[in-house]
Amino acid sequence: CFYDTQCVDLTYNHLVTGNQGAAAYATGGAQVILFQAQVHHNSVASGATFGSIVHADGAETIVQLQSVAMADNTVADTLMEGTNNGYVRAGFVSGGGNAYTCGGSSCPARPIVLSGGATADLYSSAFYPNGPVLAGANGELLNTANCLMLSDATNLPAGAFYVVADPQFVDVANSDLHL
Repeated sequence: CFYDTQCVDLTYNHLVTGNQGAAAYATGGAQVILFQAQVHHNSVASGATFGSIVHADGAETIVQLQSVAMADNTVADTLMEGTNNGYVRAGFVSGGGNAYTCGGSSCPARPIVLSGGATADLYSSAFYPNGPVLAGANGELLNTANCLMLSDATNLPAGAFYVVADPQFVDVANSDLHL
């Protein structure tokens, strides 16, 4: 964060039961905005088959992330998730050093998963390493993917602007995702 006193710090949250939104969960038309946030060391219940760190569920539900660092989150299968027509908008987000788990087994580093008609836009963000950018159960795709740095560009929409490269985060082991 540019100014530590102005940052949102969502750390060390753990879902004891359930699996969605260990750091933030929005539903029922709610809007959650995370600006200049650190989302670190959050985890989903260990018995959960799937899970997310930030989740938008339901029509007119919006989760927006801007200038967010997501590191050292564990057990979840994705950092951001949209379900049932939820909407995720992320800009200037960095994701690295997260441990992705699907029902007790390691799974691909998916920064975002969409299902049930959910939509998302990703701008000016770096996720490394990452598996497919999203895994839509019903073929959902990102609306926009612009100015991304990734290790895997699978499933990006036509016209997406991205670079496949290592962003060389300063110190992923200590949650420092500065470039």
